[in-house]
Amino acid sequence: REYDKETQLGKVNMSTTQNFLPLDFLDDSVDRSPAQEFRLLCRTGCHTTHTSGEATGFVQANLVVLPKALAYDFLVFCQRNPKPCPLMEVTDAGDPEAKIMAPGSDIRNDFPKYRIWKNGELVDEPASLE
Repeated sequence: REYDKETQLGKVNMSTTQNFLPLDFLDDSVDRSPAQEFRLLCRTGCHTTHTSGEATGFVQANLVVLPKALAYDFLVFCQRNPKPCPLMEVTDAGDPEAKIMAPGSDIRNDFPKYRIWKNGELVDEPASLE
């Protein structure tokens, strides 16, 4: 795989996570185990297809990994366009865990497949970002 160094996880500043969360995710009494179990299936390679309809009762979103230099502009774009681009969580640069929305997650491995775009073109579809 060839990656532009500025798009590797070490430069990550922002993400909207696909890690499933309950609609009332701030309620500590919510059982998050179905979402955690599904992420583990993806992480271990047991689930390798689309994720639509999985982890019923949890919200699904997309992951966006950007160079740190573009992250602020994307944040502002999402804030100004909250319906088409709801921003669910922003991670610290290089931190693979979505601590608020999906404690224990690893955004490098919790998806069945990642799509890497460069200059508007799909260049790779790896199973992991490690």
